[in-house]
Amino acid sequence: MNLLILSPGRRVEIVEYFKETFHAVGRKVFTLDMSPYAPALYAGDEFFCIKKDFNNLDSYIKNIIDICQNKDISAILTLIDPELVLLSEHKSEFDRIGVKLILCDLDFVKQTFDKFGFYNAYKDTIKLVDTVGSYHDALKKLESGTWKYPLFAKRRDGSASIGIKKIASEADFEG
Repeated sequence: MNLLILSPGRRVEIVEYFKETFHAVGRKVFTLDMSPYAPALYAGDEFFCIKKDFNNLDSYIKNIIDICQNKDISAILTLIDPELVLLSEHKSEFDRIGVKLILCDLDFVKQTFDKFGFYNAYKDTIKLVDTVGSYHDALKKLESGTWKYPLFAKRRDGSASIGIKKIASEADFEG
C-alpha cells in the first residue's frame, strides 16, 4: 500500500512522518501539489506537480486516478479543506480502482466545512469559540457586553487563514 498526499503545501513534517511510517513496511509516500513552490511537494518519495483547472476539476481527478493506477497507490490523504468535498464527490471512482480516501462521508465533510453550521451543530457537544453568522448578530453581542473588541472574522466557508480579519471597532466591519 502506497500513499498519495494531495496539496501538502508547506507541511514537510507531515510528509516526513508518513514516509517514516510507510518506509518501515516497505511502502512509499507520493506527493501532489499544483504549485512548484510548495516545499512539501518535494518531500515525497516521488512527486507530481499538476495544475488544477478550477473550471474542469474532472481532469484533475482523472490525473489523480492515473497516478494511483501507475504507482500502486491504495490510499489518498489531502491536507487542504476544499479538496475534501471534491474527493468525497468522486469517492465511487476511487472505490472502483481500490483506492481508499482518508476522509469522512460527504455530508459530514460539507457540514464541517461550513464554520457557522459546524458551530451550530456541535456547540452543545464540544467547547467551541462563540460564533455568529452575521454582522447584526455580532453587534448584538457587542452591545450586550457579551463580546468585546477585538473580534476576529472569517468567511464561513474559508480555508486556512484566508480572509481572516481583525475587527477593532465597528468601522472595521465595513472594510
